[in-house]
Amino acid sequence: FHAFGFTVCLWLPMVTGRPVAYHPNPLEADAVCRLASQTQARMLVATPTFAGMYTQKDAISLQSLTLLVTGGEKLSPATRASLEKALPQ
Repeated sequence: FHAFGFTVCLWLPMVTGRPVAYHPNPLEADAVCRLASQTQARMLVATPTFAGMYTQKDAISLQSLTLLVTGGEKLSPATRASLEKALPQ
């Protein structure tokens, strides 16, 4: 998951010139959701575990998302189903 974070969270924005917003602790779901809402984030990059935490905590704050990128661990069918249900289509 460190290689995933380094590649997608650091290099992707630098190569594509996309604006980014980072939060130092992915365990703080409230803060991550608040940041996504405040910045009207279009893309969220997270491990499946963290993405699942965010959608369970406050899916309404994630309504601006158009893309969710997960990696760094296996995406379970249950987590996939909960993400599909919680996030905008």
